[in-house]
Amino acid sequence: MRRPSPAKVRLAAERIGQHVVTWRRLLGLTAEQVAQRAGISAPTLRKLEHGDPSVTRGVVSALDRSL
Repeated sequence: MRRPSPAKVRLAAERIGQHVVTWRRLLGLTAEQVAQRAGISAPTLRKLEHGDPSVTRGVVSALDRSL
């Protein structure tokens, strides 16, 4: 059983997800397009956009390079 993430980690993950959604929409890209550009799956991108703190920094870095 996983223990809950600290509140600060959850808050940071939510903020990152919000920023990704905002930039994706400003650039006029679909979630599938962004996921493909970053080399990740669409479900992983959805997890990130919804603030799931289990998404790794590597995924965030891949997105950073693709947006």
